Amino acid sequence: MSNDGSRGSVAPADEEPGPAAGPRRHLRTVVGVVFLVVVVALAVVAVLRDRVKFAAALAEIGWGAVALSGLLAAGAVAASYAVWAQVLRSLSAEMPRRASVPVFFISQLGKYLPGSVWPVLAQMEAGRAHRIPRRSMVAANLLTLLVLLAVAVAVACALLPLGSTEALHRFWWLFLALPVLLVLAHPRVLPAVLDRAFRLVRQPPLDTPLRMGPLVGALGWSLLSWVLFGGHLAVLCAGLGYTGISVLVLCTGAMALAVTVGILFIPAPAGAGLREGALLLALSPLLVEEQGLVVALTSRVELVVVDLALAGLGAAFGAAVRLSRTAPVR
Repeated sequence: MSNDGSRGSVAPADEEPGPAAGPRRHLRTVVGVVFLVVVVALAVVAVLRDRVKFAAALAEIGWGAVALSGLLAAGAVAASYAVWAQVLRSLSAEMPRRASVPVFFISQLGKYLPGSVWPVLAQMEAGRAHRIPRRSMVAANLLTLLVLLAVAVAVACALLPLGSTEALHRFWWLFLALPVLLVLAHPRVLPAVLDRAFRLVRQPPLDTPLRMGPLVGALGWSLLSWVLFGGHLAVLCAGLGYTGISVLVLCTGAMALAVTVGILFIPAPAGAGLREGALLLALSPLLVEEQGLVVALTSRVELVVVDLALAGLGAAFGAAVRLSRTAPVR
């Protein structure tokens, strides 16, 4: 986790000219508010669109299982925040926790817009307020994604052969990406690749060696995140009467596969459609099609609700910090 008080280095290319700072800051605030309203509205629509089917699924699985599954999903998303925080530390560009918590959870709502650039754009703007160069925030986002994907593909490769060989056969090409992801995530490779890309667009190089300790920590948090995601799915299956360690193993591999497929299909908001298709295929040895649809739908709605709830809590946390800093001392 990040510690309060550490900041990244200042880059001349990222500094704001003094006279224009006020209007530009105001414009960024307005754009940020509009962006947030749009993505929250789209996320709410995603929940309301399936409310009837979700109500039926809720009745079949049970309130208790759905509530526990939601808590595990929230833990999984929180663990992904820890991955990002550790990656920032590895780049010596960490943000104070009072800023990084709202930034991360609010920016994650951007995945409900088509494309995958919105979260990183939001994080880049937040990094400017803490004098972290844009290129460092871009690198942090890419490295976080690489760590999560590399661990997810490794988990899927290890666990799916134990319970869902059909999914493994269908998505065999995806697992060829594992060596590439691992190489890119190496502390020496990614900075070199990014520096070359920055030079091509005439930007200063990253010029920051990755610290190995925080990067190993990011890998550990990523593994925990996927285990919690698997638990989130396994609890839903338990509500339908399927229990045991083999169910948890299958669900963890299925969730790692499904989310990876959703992430790699950039045009779809939050991997909509593809994630559910991969999930149904991976769970087919355990669940009949109707049960698989119930579990996939419930998981999708839960994750949207979790993202909205964590973004709201993050915003409230950020507002509380700002109020405490501006409150008069008695």
